[in-house]
Amino acid sequence: MLAKKVIVFFLTFVLSLLFTTNIRADDGWTEVISDPKESPFTADIRYVYARDDGKNWSFKVVSWDDWKLSRNGLGLQLYFNTSCTTKLKDSDYTILIFGEGSSYTGLLYDMFADEFYEIDCDFNANNATGTFSIAKNILKAPERSFTINSYVVYLNDLSYYTDAAPDDQSMVLFKGSDQPPETKLIVTTKTLDFGEVRWRGNESLPLLFENQGEKTIHVEITASPNIRISKKSTSLKEYEESYVDVIVNAGSLEIGTYQETVELKSDYGDEIIQVYFEVLPKPVLAIDVENINFGECYRGEVLKTKIHVYNKVKGPMRVNIKKDGDWFRLSETEFDENGKYIDVYLTTKNADFGSLKGEIRIDSDGGYERIPVEANLLSSFVLNPTSIEYGEVDFDHFENEAIQYTLQNNTDKTLKVQITNSESWIQCANTTITLREGETKDLKMLLNMSEMKEMNKRYQGSIVFESEYDVIELPVSIHLTQTPPMLKWMESDDKKPSYKASIYQGQSFEHSFKISNCGSGELDVDFSIDKSEANFRLFTRPCKLKAGECEDILVKLDSRSLEIGTYKTTLCITSNGGNLKVPIEVEILEIPVVIITLTIGSAIATINDEVIMLDEAPYIQKGTTMVPLRFVGEAFSAEIEWKNIGKGRIIMKAGENTIQLDIGKTVALINGEPKLLPVAPEIKSGRTFVPLRFIGESFGATIDWDGKVQMITITYTMPIPQE
Repeated sequence: MLAKKVIVFFLTFVLSLLFTTNIRADDGWTEVISDPKESPFTADIRYVYARDDGKNWSFKVVSWDDWKLSRNGLGLQLYFNTSCTTKLKDSDYTILIFGEGSSYTGLLYDMFADEFYEIDCDFNANNATGTFSIAKNILKAPERSFTINSYVVYLNDLSYYTDAAPDDQSMVLFKGSDQPPETKLIVTTKTLDFGEVRWRGNESLPLLFENQGEKTIHVEITASPNIRISKKSTSLKEYEESYVDVIVNAGSLEIGTYQETVELKSDYGDEIIQVYFEVLPKPVLAIDVENINFGECYRGEVLKTKIHVYNKVKGPMRVNIKKDGDWFRLSETEFDENGKYIDVYLTTKNADFGSLKGEIRIDSDGGYERIPVEANLLSSFVLNPTSIEYGEVDFDHFENEAIQYTLQNNTDKTLKVQITNSESWIQCANTTITLREGETKDLKMLLNMSEMKEMNKRYQGSIVFESEYDVIELPVSIHLTQTPPMLKWMESDDKKPSYKASIYQGQSFEHSFKISNCGSGELDVDFSIDKSEANFRLFTRPCKLKAGECEDILVKLDSRSLEIGTYKTTLCITSNGGNLKVPIEVEILEIPVVIITLTIGSAIATINDEVIMLDEAPYIQKGTTMVPLRFVGEAFSAEIEWKNIGKGRIIMKAGENTIQLDIGKTVALINGEPKLLPVAPEIKSGRTFVPLRFIGESFGATIDWDGKVQMITITYTMPIPQE
């Protein structure tokens, strides 16, 4: 949600990016967050500082390299919690800074008020330091303190980040000038475990410590003889965090296990940290072969062997492997572990004939080795493709077409090749071919389906090619399946199909249902229908359906001799691929009669006693009642079409009747025949009015007039649809 809001807000501020306010990074900054260099991108948080600038909270964020955010679609995000808890979920503000070209914009989001604010920021893609400020009347911190943390995030999904500062994602406290708590030196861990340190390795781990209060702490740092520290003393300002790098230089140490200490002494507490590590011995490179000889081989033949490259002693070894020769390849070219098996593949497809010689060169921090590689490539021919795989096919739907493959002579002689097949279901168009030097021929094979008696079986065989030099097989495989016939109801996916319909009295019910054979083989189908309640008739004969074929089942019912009500039957379908019983329910309805009442001068009308409010009240024009066109259309369920012809043309359709009216004209067309209107249709108060009696009687309605109350009653029998 936040990402979408940021994107929308960003578009609003594109033009304002060129006018952001710069903030001077004066003295008085408080270091709130420090973070090691660890991100794969140059935008990597190093420090976050905060400062109380009177009306504003000011912040300075320092990168280890620079703030190239837009290049990788990144943004700098900070969370604020004015309740000063350490949990990220308690945050009530967040800030996002992102770059567009050479300019940057900062947005503050009030999570509770759901509002965005633009903030002043000064970032440059090529600088390591960026600053921004927030007005205190926007970021409200009643206790003049808050906790924060920071991330470098992906703008397209703010839940993914490339750097978190601090690394544990905790909220770090920044406090103003209120009464401070007890000042105390705090370390985040009591032990540092380097694990295994390489021979002559130089490794370091940060030891983090912080000032819990607002008084300055002076810290003296000492270490036992076998380790070093990056600094021997430091001062921590209020709530300041710091660290010292604890360094193990294995080049000056004997092989073995060590337990050392780092001691921090201050006027507000002392701490002793235990440091553990093991110095590994110098790696010793070893291999399990002296040379590799593939012997005689043929073009297109793939051979493989293995070599074991390993460190004779404990610990990892950095290994780089190169080869001299393009006719073989290696499964690995480098690794950094104790040992690994390397596959060596012979790939002679494009190699020259004759003796092949190459070399594998292994270099490591435990020494180097050279392994000679040899092979003798004899003349051969090449098949394309190297296998024919039909996959899984259905016997009844399979189109058996010839498969083409090629055979190429790669020798400098005329080559005679014998072609045989291992199975009777494989048919080859040729049994012997002759290939001139470098010649390629197209060959074909076909499946003999009459020899494949078993269904649901995987057939495997090969075409064998034999020359004076070598024998090569072309594998052929097919998984032949056949499903039994299966009855399928095509009207719906329901496991228990049924059908309901309604018709008006006097109409005929007619519906065509569809079934199919969704299996294989031949589906024998028979049909019957229950006539106990009504004379339902079935117009379908027994049939046979091949795989994929469909059949329509026509069911009819004549309602002219039936009373109003619901009639039921069951369509029974029996087959050798399953049976179906389909309940059919047809409801015969009474032809609806619509009674409409209107009163002259009143905007209230009724349709079958339902009150309808008219846009305008009916009125009498030259003895003719005029009513709104819209009401007439709805009352008679008519389709109304307006055309911009003359002052306006109206076409009304209800049942089989069509009326054409023209605004201002007294001639109308009823089903194409001209009729004279007593009063022309007109537009009044933006509404179209038409003569009621003419329209109603044209549609077959009865019009009654009650002069005492000036009420019109229209009785209209709805036309029966043809279906």
